[in-house]
Amino acid sequence: MPFSADNAAIASSSDIASFRPTYLLVVPRVLEKIYNSAQNQASRSKPKHIIFNRAVNTAIEYSRALDTVEGPSRTLRARHTVYEHLVYRKLMGLLDGRCEFVVSGGGALGERLGHFYRGVGIDVLEGYGMTESCAAVTVNTLQLHRIGTVGPPVRSARIRVTPEGEILMQGPTISPGYLKPETNDGAFDAEGWLHSGDLGQMNVGAFPQGEIIIPQSQQHPGLAVGF
Repeated sequence: MPFSADNAAIASSSDIASFRPTYLLVVPRVLEKIYNSAQNQASRSKPKHIIFNRAVNTAIEYSRALDTVEGPSRTLRARHTVYEHLVYRKLMGLLDGRCEFVVSGGGALGERLGHFYRGVGIDVLEGYGMTESCAAVTVNTLQLHRIGTVGPPVRSARIRVTPEGEILMQGPTISPGYLKPETNDGAFDAEGWLHSGDLGQMNVGAFPQGEIIIPQSQQHPGLAVGF
């Protein structure tokens, strides 16, 4: 069962767990709040606080190691297993333990927070889109997933990045224009590309169709996660 939450009404982890979701579509602030809730509970006891912080660092280190050729070392795997029993399973329980993955959009997800969740066992897939695109135009998937990016373009979208770094988009889900014709000036060029006004870069070496990286400073600073 899906459960979504927007920035106007940030759900608590208990609210989310009550729906027993199999996946989530949220803004980064929700993920930050779940983390903060767990941290606050751990801070009530000094030993638990120490264990929690070490578990967080281990989760991040483990997730980053997954992106290397060597992978996590034996020592790191052993440490990760210990914290899986002590901490990670309880964190998974905050989402009722049934959540298979999370899709995050509407703001920048801190890289450390993304690695933390993956290290715990929850894949957070960042995506990017606009109201004018009617849907996401790029998104990470479980098969093509790189933390710190908003993923490769979806099949229905074509993405181009100008030399100045502006993201342009085109495709059947992109609005053909605004209601007031004068508003289209500057938003759409002669070839029909929508100029998003967002800055980013295309990493063409990661996936066959490339992937988009959007600097956090360009994404709704009010939603950026300070983790």
